[in-house]
Amino acid sequence: MIIMLLRRIWYLRNELSHGKEIPLAETSKTFLCSYISSIRNAANLTTEQIIRGKSPLEGALQPVPIKAVLPDTPWQPPPPGWLALSVDGSYSAEEGSAGACMILRDNLGSVIFSSCQLLFYCNNVLEAEIQAIKIGMSMAIEWSNLSVLVQSDSMVTLSSMTDASLDKSPNGQLVREIKNYMLQREFKLVKIVRSQNMVSHCLANYARMARSTACWLQWPRPFIHNLVLADCKPVTLE
Repeated sequence: MIIMLLRRIWYLRNELSHGKEIPLAETSKTFLCSYISSIRNAANLTTEQIIRGKSPLEGALQPVPIKAVLPDTPWQPPPPGWLALSVDGSYSAEEGSAGACMILRDNLGSVIFSSCQLLFYCNNVLEAEIQAIKIGMSMAIEWSNLSVLVQSDSMVTLSSMTDASLDKSPNGQLVREIKNYMLQREFKLVKIVRSQNMVSHCLANYARMARSTACWLQWPRPFIHNLVLADCKPVTLE
């Protein structure tokens, strides 16, 4: 709990140093309580509950089951000497809720970190996708020294990282921070399909619907491990 509190303080300090308005203390309290709750409850969730968006929630938004038939394309690992950062964002206009997921893997498929985050301030699905890339890049720089393939199933989001289309938009600051990360480390943006990005897709939905934030280093929880295995083979969800 102390480590999470210190990390939250450090995050708010960074937001202030970039000229951003930080949330109220009550918001940080909610964030930290949600984080602790997700860690305590994650062990009781099955893979099916995460994929279908069903989990035992108390006082949280009721999840909506996911129905999708996915193409027969598994996740592709990066080449030797590279890492793969798979990201996804989830947004519901009706509920005004958003979440993001970031998972970093090596060329053998081993997980370096996996994280899902509730996004407190998010206006649309594009912003959720951009925030997922930004947070993921920041964590990749912190936890690795190798070049990184950034894998996303959103072509619009990836395109905005290499041109000036969003520079003067409300998401301009986020894009500028991402472009700054690309100067610090070799990042290559890669478009993938949804079936290659299932673990990120499912955990982003989980973060939004369960209002949960968590991060696992190296050895993820069993239900995430099952999602990672499913990412690497053809899957069809009903």
